[in-house]
Amino acid sequence: MENKTVWVSERFGKQGLHYSRDVRKLHLSINVTNTPSRERAGEDAHEALLTLEVPPALLLSSVRPAGTCQANETIVCELGNPFKRNQRMELLITFEVIGVTLHTRELQAQLQLSTSSHQDNLWPMTLTLLVDYTLQASLSMWVSEGSRPFRIYLCPPHVLTSAGQWLLSSSRPMEQGTGNSYMIQRKDWDLSEYSYKEPEDQGNLYIGYTVQVGSAILHPTDITIVTGAPRHRHMGAVFLLSQEAGGDLRRRQVLEGTQVGAYFGSAIALADLNNDGWQDLLVGAPYYFERKEEVGGAVYVFMNQAGTSFPAHPSLLLHGPSRSAFGFSVASIGDINQDGFQDVAVGAPFEGLGKVYIYHSSSRGLLREPQQVIPGEELGLPGLATFGYSLSGRMDVDENFYPDLLVGSLSDHVVLLRARPVINILHKTLVARPSVLDPALCTATSCVQVELCFAYNQSAGNPNYRRNITLAYTLEADRDRRPPRLRFARSQSAVFHGFFSMPDMRCQKLELLLMVREGRGVGHRSRISAGGG
Repeated sequence: MENKTVWVSERFGKQGLHYSRDVRKLHLSINVTNTPSRERAGEDAHEALLTLEVPPALLLSSVRPAGTCQANETIVCELGNPFKRNQRMELLITFEVIGVTLHTRELQAQLQLSTSSHQDNLWPMTLTLLVDYTLQASLSMWVSEGSRPFRIYLCPPHVLTSAGQWLLSSSRPMEQGTGNSYMIQRKDWDLSEYSYKEPEDQGNLYIGYTVQVGSAILHPTDITIVTGAPRHRHMGAVFLLSQEAGGDLRRRQVLEGTQVGAYFGSAIALADLNNDGWQDLLVGAPYYFERKEEVGGAVYVFMNQAGTSFPAHPSLLLHGPSRSAFGFSVASIGDINQDGFQDVAVGAPFEGLGKVYIYHSSSRGLLREPQQVIPGEELGLPGLATFGYSLSGRMDVDENFYPDLLVGSLSDHVVLLRARPVINILHKTLVARPSVLDPALCTATSCVQVELCFAYNQSAGNPNYRRNITLAYTLEADRDRRPPRLRFARSQSAVFHGFFSMPDMRCQKLELLLMVREGRGVGHRSRISAGGG
């Protein structure tokens, strides 16, 4: 079944699809033409980008022409640079359908087009968009007001009241004077009984997409609201708001993204990374990409400037691999390694079956390299996919005073990752008896006996928590001789790998055997050595 229609505006409802769980692929065909809308119009657009948002259940598979589009949930396509008068661009985008577990699921798509120009004499241009949905299984389609075609007009910043606004009219020709046009604007959002109105008339900011609230951000004790607007000026932004005496919220600072369609601000987290008493800010941009560097997704780290403000540019930019959606979720997870500094988790749900990256911090801030990467493939859960789609930290499920982490996915799985207790080895002893080897005293079952003892304590956490604390160790016999003359009775090797179940076991004894070689005498005494790790 196929449907061909020009895009339907938000005023009349979004175009949607209902498809069965057996659907595996979705083909989207797009034709875009730069058509002069007036007699005087016709200058080339300096640049034309098309941004298409699709649900997370759709994974970008292929694009024709190759290399035109990038990313996953937000598809950013370069139509032309420049995009000349009467130029036509045809795209065929194929998606793999993943994570659909219900019998039917609604697919809603939105379209965003943008042009930018340094020419002052440009007139509005008409971009005619033709969308062709083709599904390889049964589907039903609905459009609120039918499938009447519409045109989308894009204007340079000086033509309308501000940049980034959209002027839409009916498909009947403008020159006939019969079209009704209107502006799409979403500038209000409510938080409890307070509200904030963005002074710039920009539509579809998605302000309030994600929200964090806390103190020690822009004031030692007063509350600051941090909210993401991933479609602000097409690059995304993070707004920092404070509450006024009358109850209204006032904008204190705006941190802006650096790349069109990166969805900067779709995930945010607060954490005091360097222990200076002020909360720092991490911002996810899961559709950030660098084609040459094979980068897919980023997390911006902004260090707090002692409560005055955040710098306009990040002190650190973390990257994920191509098409991973690294930064789709970000969470402060507490101090999991008990070094006194807060740690952070970052989700990359489209890297394989999904991965979670764990970063530690220090007095200088967040460390650039992850301390641990947890792949979804290693969990052994049948049907798991998009592991890392959501994160929730700073909880102690098993009540051992170590923070745990919940990881969500689109495959009906929630995974609990429990932090391991941090153990400090106070001292260890290793004694071999006898210390001087006399082959005449050796038996078939023992020649040397080794006793190994450990003493330890826990770093922070609950000192009374004793469950599942296991210490692994390795012993090597006669390591100064090659080949060694001794072997452990248990392993039949000169190397032994053992485990202590703490605190029930404090010491362990092991028997070693003497290796007798043909053609060599063993009747002399010699001192033996042992090493451990």
